[in-house]
Amino acid sequence: MRMLDVDLPFAPSLHLCHVVLDLNGTIATDGVLNPGVSEALIALPDTLTAHVVTADTHQVAEILRPQLPCELTHLESDEPPAVAKAQLVARLGADQCVVIGNGESDAGAMKIAGLAIGILGEEGLATACLANAKVVCRSAVDALGLLSTPKRLIGTLHG
Repeated sequence: MRMLDVDLPFAPSLHLCHVVLDLNGTIATDGVLNPGVSEALIALPDTLTAHVVTADTHQVAEILRPQLPCELTHLESDEPPAVAKAQLVARLGADQCVVIGNGESDAGAMKIAGLAIGILGEEGLATACLANAKVVCRSAVDALGLLSTPKRLIGTLHG
């Protein structure tokens, strides 16, 4: 299996395969994809598979699908979105996942992920996400940039 290996001095290395992002609040605002997100997803290393998950609050996921060069997962289970997201991350292999999010429903997935990145964007950042985040960024584009340029991530997580 191909992975993005991030060797951290004085801390355990990361071996990442998946990036799990929430749609609304993380890569879109009020149902509109944030500028630069498509390009940032395309720029991810080919060792990472991106998964956008959504409860589709604004009912725009299918409209945005052509702009999302990644897997799109609708959370349609009987479980609350927070539980469904954490279950998805567990199925993918939590220690091999980067979870990028901002909402209360992202916190459980962030807690079990190999790397959790909180987004302090226009919707704010739930304190549960902040508590589980290893890194906080201004936008999903910035967070994806850390993965596309791992030396930035190493600089942030250097022990």
